[in-house]
Amino acid sequence: MLTELEWFTFTLHSAGGLHLWVVVEVLSPDPHGSDFDLGLVPRGRVKLVKSSTLDTTGGGPAHCLQFKPGDTNHLYVGSDVV
Repeated sequence: MLTELEWFTFTLHSAGGLHLWVVVEVLSPDPHGSDFDLGLVPRGRVKLVKSSTLDTTGGGPAHCLQFKPGDTNHLYVGSDVV
């Protein structure tokens, strides 16, 4: 069983894929591991779930990701495209 969503994080793949990961807590971890949650260690209480993916290539590889200070609704992806 899982709690409500705790928080989320983003990762940027060099090919330009922006992935949103949700961090969730497992309330009753299985001491022997889980067939459902592959990769979660036995008695593991925290896991990452990939929520969504956004293609940000725009014609070239992505190099950096930055959120607008004070407004996390806007993010910037840096690339070599002019």
